[in-house]
Amino acid sequence: MKTLIKHKLRKTRSGGYAERDEHIDASVLRFGRGAECEVHMPDPRIKLHHAEIAIQAHGPVLECGPNVDAMVNGEPQLITSLKAGDKVTLGPYDLIILNLEELAEKADDDAEKTKIQACDIAFTLELVRPLGDDLEKLKERSDVKLTSVGLSIRGWAWCAFLTVLAVALVAPISSFLNKGDIDKQEILSGELRPLLASADRLWKSGPHSGAHGFFGDKCEACHREPFVQVQNEACIGCHLETAQHADPVAHPGASLDTHQCQSCHKEHREEPVPLTTTHDSQCRNCHQKINVKFEDGHPFGEYPYKRRTRIHFNHVTHFDKYFQDPNNADKSPSSCRGCHEPDGQGKFMVIGGFEQNCGACHGPYVADKPFDLIDLPGIDPSTLEDHEDEELLDRGWQGGEWPINAEAEELPEAMMVLLSSDEEFMEAWTFIQDEGVDMFDFSEASEEELAAAETVAKGVKRFIHGALSEGKDFLIDRLEDTAGTTLSDAQRQNILAALPLSLLQETQTRWFPNLFEEMEAISGDDAPEMPDEMPDDFEGPDDMVDAVDWASNGGWYIEDYTVRYKLHGHNDPIMKIWLTIATSTAQNHESMEALTGILAAPNGPGGCIACHSVDQINDDPSEVNWKSHRTTADDSHSTDFFHARHFTLVGDEGCANCHEINKEAKYSDSYSDWNPADFDSNFAPIKSETCAQCHHSQKVATACTDCHNFHTDESIAGTSKEKISMK
Repeated sequence: MKTLIKHKLRKTRSGGYAERDEHIDASVLRFGRGAECEVHMPDPRIKLHHAEIAIQAHGPVLECGPNVDAMVNGEPQLITSLKAGDKVTLGPYDLIILNLEELAEKADDDAEKTKIQACDIAFTLELVRPLGDDLEKLKERSDVKLTSVGLSIRGWAWCAFLTVLAVALVAPISSFLNKGDIDKQEILSGELRPLLASADRLWKSGPHSGAHGFFGDKCEACHREPFVQVQNEACIGCHLETAQHADPVAHPGASLDTHQCQSCHKEHREEPVPLTTTHDSQCRNCHQKINVKFEDGHPFGEYPYKRRTRIHFNHVTHFDKYFQDPNNADKSPSSCRGCHEPDGQGKFMVIGGFEQNCGACHGPYVADKPFDLIDLPGIDPSTLEDHEDEELLDRGWQGGEWPINAEAEELPEAMMVLLSSDEEFMEAWTFIQDEGVDMFDFSEASEEELAAAETVAKGVKRFIHGALSEGKDFLIDRLEDTAGTTLSDAQRQNILAALPLSLLQETQTRWFPNLFEEMEAISGDDAPEMPDEMPDDFEGPDDMVDAVDWASNGGWYIEDYTVRYKLHGHNDPIMKIWLTIATSTAQNHESMEALTGILAAPNGPGGCIACHSVDQINDDPSEVNWKSHRTTADDSHSTDFFHARHFTLVGDEGCANCHEINKEAKYSDSYSDWNPADFDSNFAPIKSETCAQCHHSQKVATACTDCHNFHTDESIAGTSKEKISMK
């Protein structure tokens, strides 16, 4: 950590300050009277180790020792993050945290500017409340001297030295050498003084914990430096996956960078207590302001709701409306456990699947709306014959054959994604849309408008020809180009799964029977010839099954001039892949954004986003929550609650004792954007008074570790767990 300290020494006649700059490079910046402190404060009102500043992942953090005089911006603080402009008061000293960017701009030369820019923190330091001569006057009034009790300072020093020598050296050696001659019964009967008989125990550290018993007498495995307590590096060397004590962003003091493992995990204890066992007193060393007992108002905050639910399920509307409808009597759950069950550990409540909980009501509507992949824009070249401009009549239509019954005015968003990499097509299509060109009537079209329509027709034909001549890879490569991403092997295999070549061949036969001949002309810069008659609409025999009916259970089909996909039902794999890719790449291209707008609409194909929320945290790619929160045996959270244990007391109907419905909450509004931390829960936060009904000193005692865990892998409020970096 590189630090710049601007010491304010004294005021000048002009009203300013004489300053001295000091640059310090240290892993931690310690403040105090102690000689080992990087920032030495000689004032007697400052403790030997008063406070320290360390740089953590989210910036500088101030941590003060116990019972010290320290304030930040006028408020007493023990552990807090620091930012530019903060005023820190340490006893008689004031620190002002400086803005490094502003400081660098004011630098006199480039060398000084570079030096400032390399700093992690800068601040001014000033002694604003000097002690004056009060200390000297106090010393003069004191008549108590060490020599007044009979010995000089040197005499007292020798007495102390001999006492320590006798207790710590002579007695243990004597006890050790004579131990073989001591009868155990004599010790137990009191004939020998137990203190002298076991004096050599002063040298023994005590037994290992069970977990560390395999170390034996290899003390150096942990004690790497003589007369120095075990450092975190020794612990982390074996416990590589250990997480922070808690989220260091929300709780700066929890970082293991500035705390020692042995503060909580006590080794070499005489009693057989596991190394991981902690007591409430240890927790209170840091959490001094927290009321431990529920009846005293133990803080809960918004517990247990840290984010919106991944599945958009409005309990209020279901309880008050849908479950009350007599038509749903056979489908509505009789209690909360009709939908929720405890996990294997009995901790968390998990949700049953769609078929179990939702399918009876929502199943029939999932596959109602198809997904359109290709559609033909409406173009009627025959209207050019009514044009009054003879030059345009002589020029004629140069876009080749086109089915006059195609009538789409807008193309499907998925098709636009696949066409976006065709720059000629996109330029012409944008011109037609912006200028409002009517491609059903060219009787008054300008040459520019006619040329744009021809370019659109050729672009669509190039697209269909490319798919037929190059295969699925042609379509997938175009999708990747527009999305700005590379699909996984599984995505490439499944995104157009079951799209048969015969279906595309049929579209070409129906729509553009001379497509391959036309593409040869276009590739040679010739205008394709206009056939005498456009192909008629395809009509099968009267007794032939309709394509829509054929695909009623899902699959690809042609309807008029549209290639469509009908979902197989809930959890349709093709729809999931398209929606996953669209939402995760929406920011990469306007066509992907438009596709996302259609697929991610609650009434889009499959209506997936009506229930499955989308998360986007900071600038990370968005993610569709295809499943509700799932737990595993290895899941560890900062707070535990075992639902299964409480069911024996409150029963199935007792969930409402803790989970109180909040009918005023704007729950569904929380899903208008993709920020999972911005939400209004269906339920009011649990109150400590609720727990206090049972958990109090007269009924059920509760220790901190009964509910709270350490070193969790949990990410809090959307932040990611960072690996520990030992400084």
